[in-house]
Amino acid sequence: MSQQSESPQWQPIRVMHECIPMVDGMLEEVQSQHNNMLEAQKKPHTMDDATIQRVIDVYSEQHEFLWVYREQFSRWKQESPTPQQLKDINRLEQQVDKIDQALTGILNIADDIKGKTIDSILGKSDMELAMDVLMGNLKMPE
Repeated sequence: MSQQSESPQWQPIRVMHECIPMVDGMLEEVQSQHNNMLEAQKKPHTMDDATIQRVIDVYSEQHEFLWVYREQFSRWKQESPTPQQLKDINRLEQQVDKIDQALTGILNIADDIKGKTIDSILGKSDMELAMDVLMGNLKMPE
């Protein structure tokens, strides 16, 4: 289901308190996954193609969905929020910006790892592997 094909159900500002833990939890999860991917980037040969593709699929979908949060926050700002509500909206916007950065990092790392997985290594000839190591395209496991 594409976010562009179906219109979101916009929520009134009175339900903002339900959105706060959802956004905070999402940030925590993507930051944790970003850290995992940074570790995986050090040893890409420990990853397989299916796992990397799943990471790309899941986190691309989340990344494409961020516009919904941003639009919701914009709509709330038009509802004459109280000073505390406005403070909460601004914090949520900052959280979504951090989510955006972490998701971009995850996707960049996954793209980098794609050609260095165990599946791609096993699919190469001895000559191709030797050339990749000599050219610095593939590091030998420590």
